Amino acid sequence: MGMNGILVFLITGVFSSLLTFLFMRVALKFKTPVDIPSGYKSHAIHRKPVPTAGGIPLFIVFWSIFLLLHKPDWEMLLFFFLSLFLLIFGLLDDIKNLRAGLKLFYQGMSGFGFYLLFRPEGYNLGWFTIPSGFPSLLFTIFLFMVIVNGLNFLDGIDGLSSTYILVMLIFMGTIYGEFKYIYLYIFAGVIAGFLFWNIRKQRVFLGDAGIYFFSSIVMYILLKPDHSYINMFPFGVLFAIPLMDLGGAVVRRLKKGITPLAPDTGHIHHQLLKGLKKHHLVVLIYLIVVTILGFLAILSNKQPQMVWPITVSLFLIWIMMLFLFKWL
Repeated sequence: MGMNGILVFLITGVFSSLLTFLFMRVALKFKTPVDIPSGYKSHAIHRKPVPTAGGIPLFIVFWSIFLLLHKPDWEMLLFFFLSLFLLIFGLLDDIKNLRAGLKLFYQGMSGFGFYLLFRPEGYNLGWFTIPSGFPSLLFTIFLFMVIVNGLNFLDGIDGLSSTYILVMLIFMGTIYGEFKYIYLYIFAGVIAGFLFWNIRKQRVFLGDAGIYFFSSIVMYILLKPDHSYINMFPFGVLFAIPLMDLGGAVVRRLKKGITPLAPDTGHIHHQLLKGLKKHHLVVLIYLIVVTILGFLAILSNKQPQMVWPITVSLFLIWIMMLFLFKWL
């Protein structure tokens, strides 16, 4: 791909930034979709209405440029409609704040859709494998639900989720050999263009529409047909922080007797923000951490004997975080 990929990345980034800016202006003018910090949004750290569902312009730019550069096959068209379906549900959630039960049902059905589309033969988790058939179906559904909710919990500070996903994407391209595919450069450009506005304090949010769209792309990278037996451990290492945050949220909320999907300000980035006071420092810490995790993921992919030491280390870190942030 070489220089052509870099050129596609730059062009996509420019269009993503321009369309995001237009989306911000339109959303504020018509006051929808706008994130207003009141009522069920009382956990929000912003204090003024902010355009949300920023995934809409990103979806438009990604698919417009991809379909211009790549002749789609039936599989890609089906994936387009599945990702559109996810975007629409995310938008409804941004506007209506759907019930937790409905979200989980929808996420489960979407995971089922990914299984039908890609039919993964099995998963290698590093410690054991999950065979094809019904076990693979259950794990695909579980995987999508973990990715969506893990990324959603990251989306609480300007630039955090987008930065994390962009760096994670770079390492996924290295580990899974995706840099030969044009869609990876397009998706990276889409994120970079959005970051131009998202990194600026309280200008625009990805929203659930963006999180569902981003999750669909991550699933596509993992479940492509040439990944017949999927090595999940490197991705698990890259996704360690969202996994720890998700696990902490489940423990914390079950302890309080509320649904694990209920909003609060107990996430890792919220705790760091309380101490550091500046969201840019929190984003920088996440950037450093995900970079370290990326190199650990590469190491685990090249040297399988490192799977257990890495697993034990990350598990111990998570246990320490449970006590540090008083989640237990």
